[in-house]
Amino acid sequence: MATHNARRRVASFAGCGLSFLAVLALIAVAGGITLGTGGLLAAAAVSAVAAALGAADAAGRLAAARHLRRHGLTAEATIVSLTERYVSVPSGFQSWVTTVRLSFTDVRGQLVNAGYTGHALAKGKKAGQTVRITYDPAQPDSVVPAGDDPRVFDAFLLALGSAVMLGSGVYCAVRAFG
Repeated sequence: MATHNARRRVASFAGCGLSFLAVLALIAVAGGITLGTGGLLAAAAVSAVAAALGAADAAGRLAAARHLRRHGLTAEATIVSLTERYVSVPSGFQSWVTTVRLSFTDVRGQLVNAGYTGHALAKGKKAGQTVRITYDPAQPDSVVPAGDDPRVFDAFLLALGSAVMLGSGVYCAVRAFG
């Protein structure tokens, strides 16, 4: 399953990169920079691929959240550590990112070391504190804090971004042929 998660993460990063390129092309077109037919078609293709990757990522996150909601078990976990770092990406993303490492005993009695990332989800948490989590018994290191799964909101934003990318692709294609 780790390979599947790694592939999904790479696809997500690729989608973000392509979205960035598509937005640059759209800004260029809207800003009056003239692109030839080939440039507009390339921008349309990049936008379409970015939209497809974003939609696939959104669907994957919704499927994972739905699976955890249906099959997940709750447990008490002890926070082992919190690592907080400030991330600044040249494209403009800046945020604090907090990784929470925790341990708990699963339904089979095995000690599981797992974690999740999210600054808002870690707010007010401290090492040694006990928290409720939801985990997948088939893959116990897949955990989220008990309650609302943040992947649902992430999927909504990805779907919205995919719609924007698809719209920009259609706009560029219409400009290429119009």
